[in-house]
Amino acid sequence: MKQIQTDFLIVGSGSGGMTAAITAHELGMNTIVVEKSPYYGGSSAMSGGAVWAPNNPVLKRNGITDSVEDIVTYMKAITNNEVEESKIVMYAEQGQVLFEMLEKKSGFMKFSYCNGYSDYHPEAPKGRPEGRSIEADPFNLNELKEDKALLHPTDIAVPKGVFLTGKEFNEMAMMMRTWKGFTRVMKLSVRTVGNLIRGKDTTALGLALMGRLRMVLKENKIPLWLNSPLEELIYVDHKVVGAIVNKGGEKVQINASKGVLLAMGGFDHNKLLRKTYLPTIAQDVFSSGAIENLGDAVAIVEKLDAKLELMDEAWWMPAVQLPNKTMFPLVSERAIPRSIIVGGDGKRFTNESSPYVTFVHDQIKAGWKTVWQILDKKAVNRYMYAGKPPGVPFSKLWYKEGIVFKANTIQELAEKINIDATSLGHTVAEFNEMVKKGKDELFQRGDSAYDKYYGDPTLTNPVLDHLNKGPYYAVKLRIGDLGTKGGIKANEYGQGLNTKGAVINGLYATGNVAASVMGRDYAGAGGTIGPAMIFGYVAAKHANGWEK
Repeated sequence: MKQIQTDFLIVGSGSGGMTAAITAHELGMNTIVVEKSPYYGGSSAMSGGAVWAPNNPVLKRNGITDSVEDIVTYMKAITNNEVEESKIVMYAEQGQVLFEMLEKKSGFMKFSYCNGYSDYHPEAPKGRPEGRSIEADPFNLNELKEDKALLHPTDIAVPKGVFLTGKEFNEMAMMMRTWKGFTRVMKLSVRTVGNLIRGKDTTALGLALMGRLRMVLKENKIPLWLNSPLEELIYVDHKVVGAIVNKGGEKVQINASKGVLLAMGGFDHNKLLRKTYLPTIAQDVFSSGAIENLGDAVAIVEKLDAKLELMDEAWWMPAVQLPNKTMFPLVSERAIPRSIIVGGDGKRFTNESSPYVTFVHDQIKAGWKTVWQILDKKAVNRYMYAGKPPGVPFSKLWYKEGIVFKANTIQELAEKINIDATSLGHTVAEFNEMVKKGKDELFQRGDSAYDKYYGDPTLTNPVLDHLNKGPYYAVKLRIGDLGTKGGIKANEYGQGLNTKGAVINGLYATGNVAASVMGRDYAGAGGTIGPAMIFGYVAAKHANGWEK
């Protein structure tokens, strides 16, 4: 078997893996990144691309400053003290120095503040209504040259030349309600034409983040092997000292003197592992994580007696399953004012506008595998829905596939979706009475700054308006996820731990292969990518001898 020597081996080419590789290079280590897929970027490339990394220089330049104590207070509150404080402190401290390093390392590391995108729990102690999230600046994919075609594709196709940042999308969603929304559409049209004329292929969100990180690897000639899945870890004298990788069909032993970082995905698409670990109601839901995420690491690290944690959790996301069987995540749609979401009994069960993980937790608790979003004619005409522009009818295929139903009255709609008409009628009437008061007395919808972010700013309560103009629509919502969030339990340095709580020397983990520092919750936009990058950074430093 061919053998190769390096200092630090990284398995996985998402945001965590690439950040670790850049860090290792900055510290003078030799490193190799191996990736099982024919594409690089993984779920990070497919994502919204936001990064929750408090107190970083991007935020500071925008007047958003934090203390480590405030960040820790917030994180402890949302994780119910279930995550070790030492790990939270490390996370709170290292985001600043990571992004200082990245900005100095390369001109490609350009980020902007997601202005006004609230923390997901701004009402929690030290939560911030103005938010702590950043995102990569738009990026011209043509700069990648031959690597452009190797960037992991997304599930939702976007025409060439069209791109939107997170903030721009939120503005555009109000195209029929605000002047800012209307002008955003006009600017998008002009920008798209300009991109096409100039031959640019500009993108944003996760693709921009991973394109930029890939450029830094290219600048520094950091090796990236595609089509190279991990087969086993080499464990000698109580230490991980390398790995066996199948590089394009040839087994290669990579000896890594300073350890191996697992920066792989979770078990998003592994039916057996989902059935083994996840709640029964969510075992066969559709995940929007990279299709290659099959939980390969689980069996490999169990041989080392690694402790697994949070295996019953995922980055839950309510979704519409499209006719092509892909998942369209519903983030902004649940905040549509003239709508409610009900279970099979015709009753509301939570604040529809709540953060997506919170929403699905409540759905699982209520016991509903599928739920229904009820909208009226004005809602459909005023607001975007799952990529459908305002005023455009739902696709005929949606009706054919049973994704959406339409009726002239609430009673008729209830009959079509097999819900008790009296119950649904009562729920709608009750909702409309609360709209008159401007207050959701049942679930406090609209009280949180997070709720308001995706709402209609022309309304007194941006997420409450009468549901009373037929015809009415019911859209079937399923439980989905952005990926699983359980895996190897790691300490504050990203070191894997065994079932006795001892360090597995030479083994590091970050990203969805590791149990998340977010515990069972979600701090804010980028709560997956932020920890992946920060603990990838920390792991590389620790492997090189750094400790606090």
